[in-house]
Amino acid sequence: MRVLLHANLTNLNFHPNGEALESLTLQTLDQKRLTVRTKQVVLAAGGLEVVRLLLANRDKWPNGVGNQHDVVGRYYMCHIAGTLVL
Repeated sequence: MRVLLHANLTNLNFHPNGEALESLTLQTLDQKRLTVRTKQVVLAAGGLEVVRLLLANRDKWPNGVGNQHDVVGRYYMCHIAGTLVL
């Protein structure tokens, strides 16, 4: 596994047939870009950020990656938090 710090994922680059992820485009805050080729990717950026990445990548799919039925991110539920006073 390789961890790249201070680089934001900006694009998921798919094979022309759309069946496989070929690379990722990363960008630093000072606008430097990096393309990383990979065989496997884990999108572990949290419930909202992963949805944002999938919906923002519309190169091959007009509604975003995996959103053919318009449900990506639609049924998100946050964790219940609060204080119980007895």
